[in-house]
Amino acid sequence: MQTRRPSRVSSAKYLRNNIDNRGGPMNASVNCVVVRESPGGNQWFNAYWNGVQMVYGQVLNGNGLLTLAAALDIVGHEMFHGVTDNTSRLEYAAQSGALNESYSDIFGVLVANRGNPDPRQWDWRLGQGFAMGGGPIRDMSDPTSLGQPAHMNQYRIMPVTQNGDWGGVHVNSGIHNKAAYLMLVAEEGGSLVFTPDEVAAVFYVAVTQLLSRTSQFLDSRRAVVSAARTLFRTAPSVQLARRISAIEASFNSVGIA
Repeated sequence: MQTRRPSRVSSAKYLRNNIDNRGGPMNASVNCVVVRESPGGNQWFNAYWNGVQMVYGQVLNGNGLLTLAAALDIVGHEMFHGVTDNTSRLEYAAQSGALNESYSDIFGVLVANRGNPDPRQWDWRLGQGFAMGGGPIRDMSDPTSLGQPAHMNQYRIMPVTQNGDWGGVHVNSGIHNKAAYLMLVAEEGGSLVFTPDEVAAVFYVAVTQLLSRTSQFLDSRRAVVSAARTLFRTAPSVQLARRISAIEASFNSVGIA
């Protein structure tokens, strides 16, 4: 089943006009099955952005099938792949590919938890209930709980092949995810350093304006700091310093330093 729905979605925060920023159509195919990846026949545990549209598989849920498009964080994740594809175009290999995945995870979680202003109370699990056995796909607050590294000293060098997850793009993304999590929950004196909207704006500017096709984790750190200095340039110097310190501490904690 394929739907084509022209949409003009302009964000009050980022003034982006849909995925391509040109008011283009938003396309999605749901309940899809890739035969060679679906030994069971009617299940396909995957979703992706193919450069033109979003494609969602389906998994067994009780006695029936449930589309992955039912998970708001998965939808946000795939939509943001389209944003990245139309801006920094992060190469889908090794560290740049892991950044590509991480930025989609970040915005997927931001979208899914939009109604709660306190990230300390958020559900940081992506695709909860959709993984085999009914669990999540990833956990940004604790990547190691689902087999991802959470520090650069655990970074996995993998072959840049399909069997090697294109250099571990879905594996090593946990490191950058943990840095984003630490930023969102950073506190000083019991109060959050950032609002979720502020963190979203910093990461959005970083990936759409300051990163390029072969950017690495360290480039993302520099871009996030630079975006924060620009976005908060009119803040009192003490407040700006507190924010920059929180960003640097978050990346330091995962070894991106």
